[in-house]
Amino acid sequence: MAGCDRQLAETSVTDRFARPEQELDHTEALESRLLTTNNDMLHGFFVFALGEDPWTTYAQRVIDARTRGWLPEGWREPANESATVGRMAAIAAHIVKIRGGLTFTILGPTPRYALRELIYMDILPARTENQSLSGLEFVDFLNRLSRIAPSEGGASQLVRDSAVPRRPPLPPAGRSEPTLPEQTPR
Repeated sequence: MAGCDRQLAETSVTDRFARPEQELDHTEALESRLLTTNNDMLHGFFVFALGEDPWTTYAQRVIDARTRGWLPEGWREPANESATVGRMAAIAAHIVKIRGGLTFTILGPTPRYALRELIYMDILPARTENQSLSGLEFVDFLNRLSRIAPSEGGASQLVRDSAVPRRPPLPPAGRSEPTLPEQTPR
């Protein structure tokens, strides 16, 4: 049963690089981590949603995240425990106002259905809701999420700027299949 336990880190990257001027160092250090902690997750979502993390402690982040509806009232997860991808998906769906299918609409952005919707949109790699993301995967997730913006009606759409040249679509998250050159008949 020990394999089912959440992983714990000694410290989170956010504890080491807490000041706003250290954000690039924070991101670089997070990319090298094997797991994203709950503290790093909340810090990342505050920076994503507000442009900065106004809090200095995990307890402050949790209180504000509960107030914003990102976390349930009973949230008691340790700061240095690995964050679940389901919780990340639920917070992300809340922030960018993703509207999913019927079950998602009825139940709201629960970890299970938010994750399914983000996998369908190729923003998250295929995972179960209780798995975690490495630091690099979390940074990639936030980058992919930044390409989605709420429209006036509240539904999500890909951000497109006519002045920016179109790029080829991103490969699906979490999948790195090599592309083979097309063979020409002789």
